[in-house]
Amino acid sequence: PAAESGLRLCLPIALVAAIGWIDDHRGLAARWRLLAHALAAGILLVAFRSDLSERAGDWLAFTGGEP
Repeated sequence: PAAESGLRLCLPIALVAAIGWIDDHRGLAARWRLLAHALAAGILLVAFRSDLSERAGDWLAFTGGEP
């Protein structure tokens, strides 16, 4: 599980790093940076969706809500 989590983080981190590098070296419009960051966030959400749904159930149970 720890190795899987590390692998799940590689693509979004690499995407954000690449966009930052391109922006630093030749300039990039804000819309492309925003798109890349939104894509990276989406990749993270999809990659960790099962973890998020399990934790949401735990949180609801903790707060007294229905899981």
